[in-house]
Amino acid sequence: MLKADRVVLTDGEIYTDVWVIPGDISICVVTDEETLDITRESVRMVTYTDPKAQYMIKTMAMGLLLDTFEEVQETLLDLEITAETVQSYIDELHDDSDTSVEQPKQTTNPYE
Repeated sequence: MLKADRVVLTDGEIYTDVWVIPGDISICVVTDEETLDITRESVRMVTYTDPKAQYMIKTMAMGLLLDTFEEVQETLLDLEITAETVQSYIDELHDDSDTSVEQPKQTTNPYE
């Protein structure tokens, strides 16, 4: 759980001095009276001033960023492999077309 100074929802509701458990789909807000599971779409802002909470949130954000970079890198590698495959195929077509083209017969009669 991370200590948050404020959690502001999209409907204007504000929770102050609460504990937050961030998740992929929702965040869990723990107050003295209740525990709320709130969807991410309903959260406008969470303010963390506690140094440990700030460190954890930064670490989580960097982890998500690294995951995104890894996905992009995998996609680029796939595209590079695909591009190399296509280029090899095109090169093969050009090589085959060079050897299989028949030379026209040399005649002196232009009407043949």
